[in-house]
Amino acid sequence: MPAAVESERIVLGAILTHETHHGQAAQLLRPDDFSLDSYRRLFRLFTEMREADTPIDLATVCEELKKRKLVEAVGGIAGVASLTDGAIPQRAHIEHHARKIRDCSHRRGFVHALDAAKARTLADEKLPEVCSDLMQSVLEYGNNTGRRRKLLISAPDFLAQAPEEIDWLVKGVIERGANGFFSAVPKGGKSWAAIDLALSLALGCDWLGFKVPQPVKTVLVSREDNPSLTAWRLRHLKAGKPYHDAGLLDANLKLNTRNQSADLMLDNREHMLELMASLTEFRPAFAIFDVFNVMHAADENDNQEMRAVLRQLSAIQAEVGCGIGVVHHFNKSDSGSMTQRLRGSSAIAGWAEWMVGISLADEESKTRRMEFELKAAQPPDPIYFRIDSAVDSNPARAHGSTCGGTATGRISGQVHEELR
Repeated sequence: MPAAVESERIVLGAILTHETHHGQAAQLLRPDDFSLDSYRRLFRLFTEMREADTPIDLATVCEELKKRKLVEAVGGIAGVASLTDGAIPQRAHIEHHARKIRDCSHRRGFVHALDAAKARTLADEKLPEVCSDLMQSVLEYGNNTGRRRKLLISAPDFLAQAPEEIDWLVKGVIERGANGFFSAVPKGGKSWAAIDLALSLALGCDWLGFKVPQPVKTVLVSREDNPSLTAWRLRHLKAGKPYHDAGLLDANLKLNTRNQSADLMLDNREHMLELMASLTEFRPAFAIFDVFNVMHAADENDNQEMRAVLRQLSAIQAEVGCGIGVVHHFNKSDSGSMTQRLRGSSAIAGWAEWMVGISLADEESKTRRMEFELKAAQPPDPIYFRIDSAVDSNPARAHGSTCGGTATGRISGQVHEELR
């Protein structure tokens, strides 16, 4: 029977983590929409607790389950606690999962209606009555009558469901769950910056002076460069990071290169299914795709074709609950905003919620300028950094840098005041 068990788990886990998610889910779902009995019981309990103004958190829920003698019926305390494992999607994505749950519920209902009509027909009931009831089911499940979401919400309810502060993945630069671009001209240093960010997120250390609040699971999909070059950059950048638990990198950073799969195209259905399965299993908080133009066969200047490709990235964002960073190129123009300089159709720029743009600020010293655009807050001032490729066997020289990396391949992160 149709079921979206993973979405059911995600919605319940989101409510346990942030109880305000319940209001959004309850606009679309009833307890019976969940396919598993244990999940139906939990959602019904959450609803009753919400109506009684009882806090919905793990400790309080466990107390209620014990009081009602429902612990075994919902899979035990460990089973309930496991609902919060992995990345929790943003509020905008809860609706996506709730809709998947409701759609599967409607499909199950329609199958039951068909089974009932079949049984009644074989039992020689009056055919006009059977057809009439079946037609009613077609209308109900086909049009979702009586189950429409609320298009309007009161201001207090809206504010109660919204977080009081922005949830930053990188403080002041990248909001958790948001999507955007690293952009530069070819060989401008965007892959260096993206790999360095992946390391900073996985290890929970500052990125170019910007605070990373905590280590998070991160995926780096590196499709343009030879895997050995990606490994060289990763190895040397990692060596210059501050001291960290050796297990963090193993647990938090996963990669895909041409060694793992010869091709990985966003507009290939089979590739997308494989990618989605791997991401859903790992549950990253952030995924980096490097570089955009080698991961699709569409025309970058065609809005319709680009929207189709970007919808695949949005589907990953919604299904997995992660933010997405895409490495992309600037066009040949050296004027205008970063949005205007993005190569390709306007659909590409319209998709982004943040942008990191890199340009060469000083030719002689190879100093690069990094600029920012974002919708979540006022963008920070530009910063300046160098990618130092000088050969030096002394890694200690690099450990003092702001962002990390060894002298054989580092982003120093130092701000050069004379270039401001």
